[in-house]
Amino acid sequence: MYNGTPTEVEEKLRTCQVESISIAAKYFRSHSSGSCLISLPTGAGKSGVICCLSQFSKYKNILIVTYRRAVCDQLYKQIKGDFFTKLTDAGKSKSLTIKDVHNDINKESKNGIFCTTFQKLLKINIDEINKICDEFELIIIDEGHSEPSPEWGGIIRKFKAKKIIVTATPYRNDLFSFDINTDHSYIYTYKNAIEEGIISEPVFSKAKKEDLVNVVRDYLSKNSDTLCIVKCDDFKNICDYYNLFKDEFKTLAIHRQFETSPLDENLYNVPSNLAESPYKVLIHQRMLDEGIDLPNANY
Repeated sequence: MYNGTPTEVEEKLRTCQVESISIAAKYFRSHSSGSCLISLPTGAGKSGVICCLSQFSKYKNILIVTYRRAVCDQLYKQIKGDFFTKLTDAGKSKSLTIKDVHNDINKESKNGIFCTTFQKLLKINIDEINKICDEFELIIIDEGHSEPSPEWGGIIRKFKAKKIIVTATPYRNDLFSFDINTDHSYIYTYKNAIEEGIISEPVFSKAKKEDLVNVVRDYLSKNSDTLCIVKCDDFKNICDYYNLFKDEFKTLAIHRQFETSPLDENLYNVPSNLAESPYKVLIHQRMLDEGIDLPNANY
């Protein structure tokens, strides 16, 4: 049930991505009623695996489920062509993305790849779920642990489709709600990724708060393409660090509380085009921890 990854794409993929796709292809051919688990650490290429499995499998109706709207919007763009354009070129990408891609779960469209969120599915009434649960042949779930498994597990079991769980955290107990088939699992560890140079090992250093602006300015001046992310433990600290950096750098803070307590042009959700934004410093609590593709965020 997998057509094979086109040579011009596969030769640009990482080994862990090629091996992940191979495990999934084996799962497609099996009669397993369980789910396939693919575990890749953040930054190793989960999105690329999802793009290939959805575009190059033989399944005509595919549901992609993510845990956050910004991640959903990002995956939609990548599956629609952005991922393949980065690997090849815009012209070739058009010939590779042969399936229609929809950024919703509107089944008025007959066939294609449908991207949605856990929250959207949980809001659909049970009659509608029952109508669509037999229409999808493949479901790919991105970071399935991020939603409460009792609610989500009850819905996902209604779908008879093949299911692939793609995650960076394969040891969470709540993943058992997806009935993982251990014969069809691929786990590529953080240690593997560091040893093979896919992910850089973090370097830790200390600086006083009053010195931070100078430290960040010095680093960014030497690494002009780098994006700085500041992770805080609460909303108050987010505001404090925003005020610390805003006069020196193009700075954006993101937190749910900005919806009711606005501060300048800061946001309460993650914009879908964040990777193309002009910001040099991003400040958050948890909203950028997983799933958001920011290739330049290495400081």
